[in-house]
Amino acid sequence: MKRSGVLLWVVGLGWMMTGCTSFLVNSTKPVMATMIIKPAFKTFLQEEDLDLAKSAIGGQIKLAEIMRENMPEDPDLALLLCQGFASYGQLFEADRDLLKFKGDEKSDKEAKAMTSRIRRYAIRGRAFCLEILEKRFKGFTDAALKGSADFNKLLEQARLEDVPFLFWLGYAWGYAVINGLTEPELVAQIPQIKAVMERVVQLKEDYFHGAGHLFLGTLYAQSKMFGGDLTKAETHFDKAEQFSQKKMLLLYYFKARFFSGQKNDTAGCKKMIKDIQSTDLSIAPDLKLVNQLAKKQAEVAQKHIDEFCP
Repeated sequence: MKRSGVLLWVVGLGWMMTGCTSFLVNSTKPVMATMIIKPAFKTFLQEEDLDLAKSAIGGQIKLAEIMRENMPEDPDLALLLCQGFASYGQLFEADRDLLKFKGDEKSDKEAKAMTSRIRRYAIRGRAFCLEILEKRFKGFTDAALKGSADFNKLLEQARLEDVPFLFWLGYAWGYAVINGLTEPELVAQIPQIKAVMERVVQLKEDYFHGAGHLFLGTLYAQSKMFGGDLTKAETHFDKAEQFSQKKMLLLYYFKARFFSGQKNDTAGCKKMIKDIQSTDLSIAPDLKLVNQLAKKQAEVAQKHIDEFCP
């Protein structure tokens, strides 16, 4: 074949491949969204290999972003992106904590950089849920971020069908704060996050194994300067334990890390860390990833138990 013929063949092949790919993507995108993208989060929760989850979830998030360019009005894709970015950073927490416990200057710098990265992921997740809620309640985003008087009025309009978007908004937002207590702008927004989660538990307090109560417990288990209240924290942790049927190990990790720390309950903290490590993942097949994450974090905490549970 002559050179010009080869060139024409390559160009033609490229055109056909591009055309076919475009046709396939455009003609099958509702099928892909229904069969692959939307059930993804539930499937990932059943994964117990953290390294596999890190690589797979990252790729799935980008795939969802690509698909959303062609389906910008699909709330399920936006919710998946909110969930994905909100929770993705947690997969890096154990590695970050190992760096923090080393205590040298280089490790501290790397740990701070990783904390910033985790916080950025959470804020990206928050943006997708805010986008959905803005379409449902005009002015929601501005009122939420500023904490204006209209915010509580808008939250009162939310109904049962809004719970997933509200919960994952609060999750992303709260997780950003937990990893951003040195950021004044985020800390100032704690009252709005509490209001979001309070509305979630009003509408459906058993949503996602009662995790709305878990997040409220964690937020109230901060110091008083951050709006902490140990009585309220304990109440919410108890509720979370009730609705999760004691099967969500992350609950006990957060309770040990924050509540026991504020209460100076060293013995209680150490017991929870030990119990997390000894609990089998089979306790909740649909929460394997969450529980494996808690076990990994507990493993790190156990290696430095006197620092983690002072």
